[in-house]
Amino acid sequence: MTPRAPRHQYLKPGDDKPRRGAWVSKLVLIWLLCVGMFLAMWIGSSFGTAWAVPIIFIVFVAVLSWRIQGSFRPGAVREIQAAQLERLREHIPEAIAKCRTLLGRGLQPYYRAQVLLTLGECAEMEGDFTEAAQLLVQAEGTLRTSRVNAVLRAQQLAVVAARRAFAHAACGELDRAEATLRTAGVRDGVPLAGALSSRAMLLVLARRGLKQQVLERLAVDSKLLRNALAFRDRALVAVIGAHAMGREVPAGSVDPALVPWITSAFPEAAAVLRGS
Repeated sequence: MTPRAPRHQYLKPGDDKPRRGAWVSKLVLIWLLCVGMFLAMWIGSSFGTAWAVPIIFIVFVAVLSWRIQGSFRPGAVREIQAAQLERLREHIPEAIAKCRTLLGRGLQPYYRAQVLLTLGECAEMEGDFTEAAQLLVQAEGTLRTSRVNAVLRAQQLAVVAARRAFAHAACGELDRAEATLRTAGVRDGVPLAGALSSRAMLLVLARRGLKQQVLERLAVDSKLLRNALAFRDRALVAVIGAHAMGREVPAGSVDPALVPWITSAFPEAAAVLRGS
């Protein structure tokens, strides 16, 4: 099957590089440090070193606080949440635009990874699975460089890896999908990661034609999949189950708008979706 052109341009070269404003902020930071050190030296030479120490401390704390605020950027965090909300509402062009704007703001690796993850999720929802896999690879690499709590990083890596495995499986890269799942490190305490991992494995098994293993997996994970997956993912899982049982999906049980997405991820589903 000839791959179709992606629906959107999710990332352009240079989108993930800080814009001019980020470089200006770094120059301002350097300038403030130089001025603070010069001021401390002048005060120390004029009034004694006893005055220099508190001045250096005050300058250091002020600059550090300003830098931390610029790195974490509560406003940027709200904008990441806004982009994620647009994605959940399936306003994909708006979500992509917000994400691409955020990537140029010099965010810390953890937050940049969240933006790349959101872009990957947008690509997945649009059926652009090759682009989704590429974005999720970038998100995973960025997340590994982030300085956050090790448990939080591991949980986020599990979610990213599970999504990436699904994208690989949808592209037909079944061996790579399985290898990704083996290194995902999915933890029992992260229901979303577990559900996404199961979704990816179900797709791998279904595309390999291992129908009995699909049914066994569904029997074990049915409650987790039902409670943790989004509507479109539950529809895909239901179709995979029907395919494994050799049954046609009843007309009207799957939203017709989801049929192209389902068949792009699982082309074999066309055989059981004739009435939808």
